[in-house]
Amino acid sequence: MRCLPFKHLSISLVGLWVSLFSLCAQGVDVKATDSLRAQFLFEQGMMALHTDKPSLAYHLLSNSFFYSPSAAAAHALAELTQGRISARSYAWAQKAFELLPSEQRYMHTYVNALLQKQEWREAIEALERYRLYAPTEVEAAMLLTEIYIVAGKVDKAEQLFEKMSPLMQDTPYEEVMHQIRFKLLQAKGADRKEVRLYAEELLKSQIKENPEKSIEGLSQLLSLGDTEGVREILNRLSEEERFLPPCALIATSAYMIEGRRTEACNELLRLIGSRQLSPDELLAAILPLLQQETSKGVLFKEYNPVYETLLSLHPDKYDFHASYVPQLYAQGDTEGAVKYLYKLTQLFPKDHPEIWGALVEERLMKDDIAGAEHLIEEGLQQYPNDPSLIVYRGLIRTAEEKYDLAEQLFQKALQLTPPEERSTRAEILSHLGDLYYAQEREEQAFKHYEQALVEDPKQVNVLNNYAYYLAIKGIELEKAARMAAQAVALQPEAPYILDTYGYILYLQKNYTLAEIYLRKAIENSADNPQSRFTYLMHHSVVLEEMGKVGEAIEWLEKELTTAPNEEIRVRIEHLKKLQR
Repeated sequence: MRCLPFKHLSISLVGLWVSLFSLCAQGVDVKATDSLRAQFLFEQGMMALHTDKPSLAYHLLSNSFFYSPSAAAAHALAELTQGRISARSYAWAQKAFELLPSEQRYMHTYVNALLQKQEWREAIEALERYRLYAPTEVEAAMLLTEIYIVAGKVDKAEQLFEKMSPLMQDTPYEEVMHQIRFKLLQAKGADRKEVRLYAEELLKSQIKENPEKSIEGLSQLLSLGDTEGVREILNRLSEEERFLPPCALIATSAYMIEGRRTEACNELLRLIGSRQLSPDELLAAILPLLQQETSKGVLFKEYNPVYETLLSLHPDKYDFHASYVPQLYAQGDTEGAVKYLYKLTQLFPKDHPEIWGALVEERLMKDDIAGAEHLIEEGLQQYPNDPSLIVYRGLIRTAEEKYDLAEQLFQKALQLTPPEERSTRAEILSHLGDLYYAQEREEQAFKHYEQALVEDPKQVNVLNNYAYYLAIKGIELEKAARMAAQAVALQPEAPYILDTYGYILYLQKNYTLAEIYLRKAIENSADNPQSRFTYLMHHSVVLEEMGKVGEAIEWLEKELTTAPNEEIRVRIEHLKKLQR
């Protein structure tokens, strides 16, 4: 027997209920019966909607509306079809509003649909109709005022605004009220002097009672780009008023807009020094301003004194302190970044061994092995059982070809790493694999790569290296290709990964795809001439197999102009002989 799908079963049950209603309805008022049917279908439809069965919900709700048109069903259908079937959603929203124009939710859904279509006249008519039922509702009135302005009905907008503005004072809508006032002034063609006058009146009327609200007019001037007006108004305040926090912050914003970073920095330092705000309040007020003052995500150097002063006020916020280090690196101040990292080891002596890791990495990047060793030793005094520092020491021993010591260190790090830290364990197993491969203990190496991938199947370096080593041996090329493809999916721009995949494709005689990946590896390695040489040689072999010897020569000769290399010259000579 064929089992009915859930949707069909539900519809069949609905049909059964409808049939039962029909039987019970004999001699009963048809309208009342339809109302009962509609109510039942509506409840079932809403249940389907809340259990994420949109198709069934639409079927039930539309049938409910058919039996007894209700605003609730129409509105539910409007929301159900919103974004997917916009024309149908609009039609249902209109029906819901027409059936119950006094309901705020239905009005909002319908008006929003009209605004998306930029049907200003219909939106105005709907809001005016709704306001007959809710004449003192501020939200609808302000929305209508803004639409009047957009539609060019400035007189109507002003009349409604003047009528409603007393209801908005000293309420959460007051900020919106001032925003609309500025829009009205602009719509009426008011000159800059009038706009400044209103901003100054607002400032002076509220600066003592509510400094936060008093600067709303100045904020509007800034949004218009009138920084000069803002400074002129602020300079007419008394010294006490001028240096209130809201005024200091708005003055800072004006300086920032003008690119006057030194003045902005001094303004913020003065505010911090005034102690009018708590450290947390200062951070909440100033940090968003500093985050805006960046070039490609890098803080301008002029603001470093402000950042450092904020840091000194928050000695326990590790993430905030740590965020300063990449800023210093990005500004080109490597020495300052390293000094600050070292400072962090003293500020946060517990739970943050990664600080020492960053210091060690910095030394290793400069080939300062002795400096790295010293930092590892210092870090282990603070964190004697930290696996990452032990791993760094193991990597140094590997580079020194002291393989037995390196193996002991990696094994110790593995023992100290909890089972749940699978990614870290995979990384250590990967290092052991590399260690064994360097000793030509391939079976051991491959075993540890397999173990690493069990711990973390997305360990990209394991996928890449393991695939490359299999390819070099010319074994399990299908497996190697799968792993290399996974690595490319994880890091699609990394040249060494693209090269591995391209090389394996070459071994599989898939020359067209191999050429594409190897070419991309070359293009992405402009800053690494040594690796680029390897990619070029692989690429030239593929082009040779494709019969594109001339193109291979062009690539290699182009490289010679910027990076002379004897092996490339020999390769070019070989290719030229093939052309003869």
